[in-house]
Amino acid sequence: MQGSLTVPGPQKVSEFVAAGQASPATGSAERSAVPDYVLLFSNSEVSRKQAMRLLGISYGELLERLSGRELPLPRVSDEEADEMADLIVALSDRHAH
Repeated sequence: MQGSLTVPGPQKVSEFVAAGQASPATGSAERSAVPDYVLLFSNSEVSRKQAMRLLGISYGELLERLSGRELPLPRVSDEEADEMADLIVALSDRHAH
């Protein structure tokens, strides 16, 4: 048997097909033309806000989908990390005085 059909559990069929898995209706393992926004978010190819808007879900739901597929959070760029660190230092300086 070349490819086995996996039937989706409680997740939506659209998520199942968007993940590039076999379509439950056809058994076809062909990749769907629908982008996998959860994977794109994990790979830092779309922003959190873009993924949430495109999927029509909250940030909590996006995190649940990442976790459910055992995908990592996107990596923060060095520039973003530096900006966050600067903000934290500025806020802590403000509260210290």
